[in-house]
Amino acid sequence: MKLYKLFKGMADTAVRMMLRAPYLMVLYYSMTIYEDESIPTLCVNGVSMWVNPKFWNQLSREQKLTAAVHEVMHKMCLHTTRRGGRDPYIWNVAGDHYINPRLKAMHFAPLENLTIDGKPWSWICDDKYAGSEWTTEAIYDDLVKEAESQQPQGDMPQPCDEEGDGEGEGEEGEDGEDNTKAPPRRPGSEDAEKRLGPMHDVRDYGTTPDGEEDESATQDKEEFEDQVRRELAEARQQAKEKGNAPGWLERVVGQAFHVKANWYDTLFEYLKGMSKADYSWRRWSKREFIKTGCIAPDMYQPAMGGVLKFIDTSGSISEDDLSLYDKHMRDVLEQVKPRWITLAYWDTQLHRIDRFEKFEYDVDTSMLNPVGGGGTDFSDWQDVIDDMEEMPDVVLAYTDMCATFPREALTVPTVWLSTSSVSEAPFGTVINIE
Repeated sequence: MKLYKLFKGMADTAVRMMLRAPYLMVLYYSMTIYEDESIPTLCVNGVSMWVNPKFWNQLSREQKLTAAVHEVMHKMCLHTTRRGGRDPYIWNVAGDHYINPRLKAMHFAPLENLTIDGKPWSWICDDKYAGSEWTTEAIYDDLVKEAESQQPQGDMPQPCDEEGDGEGEGEEGEDGEDNTKAPPRRPGSEDAEKRLGPMHDVRDYGTTPDGEEDESATQDKEEFEDQVRRELAEARQQAKEKGNAPGWLERVVGQAFHVKANWYDTLFEYLKGMSKADYSWRRWSKREFIKTGCIAPDMYQPAMGGVLKFIDTSGSISEDDLSLYDKHMRDVLEQVKPRWITLAYWDTQLHRIDRFEKFEYDVDTSMLNPVGGGGTDFSDWQDVIDDMEEMPDVVLAYTDMCATFPREALTVPTVWLSTSSVSEAPFGTVINIE
């Protein structure tokens, strides 16, 4: 496997990105950036970014920022994992058409009037695709439709299965040679490849520019997508707190969670919004120092206050279900870092209450079936809250929602983690657990 050298020329650009678009930094810092003179410009696969230093050095400071943000947005939009069986060149063009008009609208310096190997080059940016109705998939379909309309009817190849990988099993001929034929390319694929030219910058997740396996990709694709969604939720919260959230960011987050939204991702997003986070020069990024040798600000994430968790012990929730829930809940709480967690086991009354510091808590599954269990009455929850020495920041209620609810909303923000199909409550936020 080819060995890559870390690229150390992006530290100044990273600081400028932090000042201009701080909500992108969590996505940027989760990638490793390498130097590679064999690629014409830059490329990204979601966990790694590669930069040609010769191309990089011809860019102005503002253009360097644009190029870096462009690659981060390919990760943000999950362009490295959403392709499926689509043509990689048309998909790359579609991704550029989605990203660049939005960068242009935010007044990032356009990548225009540049040269690569002595040839003029400018980025792909069509204002036609600037509207909110366009997704990358919709742009891809539009590009294919346009290419098909311009192709002579007799020359129309049959496209590969867009849901598959475009590969089939070959047959050996009489001479023992593999007679497998490469699947015909999509209409517009060759034109897209020419149009991309040196800016073929989207690699599938876990693949290097040379087509080899990227050892930095230690997660499977689903785990990687979940991580990006968590980073997106944090990015959105950062942008809201700074008051500089672009309109397209909300749509990107929505599209990412629409593909696959897990209850624990939704809960993480909710809890993350309750804590304040920012970049601080008082805390320097050890990761960036190791990568580039330069000092850069680090994310400061103060812990949440306390979390009060009511666990429904009425007997309608199984031990296996609670164990699976607890596994995901631990992951969420390790991310948001509450100062303490209190567990309250309840059916018609409080059976036990346990307090744990930090996120080192332990669910006692033996409390699921207390003597006399069966009914569920949450009417007195506010009394439990009032008797606490320190008020929690949030109440999490793990229940099947078949219960008598408090007559009035609790004085603490409440999240109902519903194990049933019930998705409404008299107050608070309901998150259905599948």
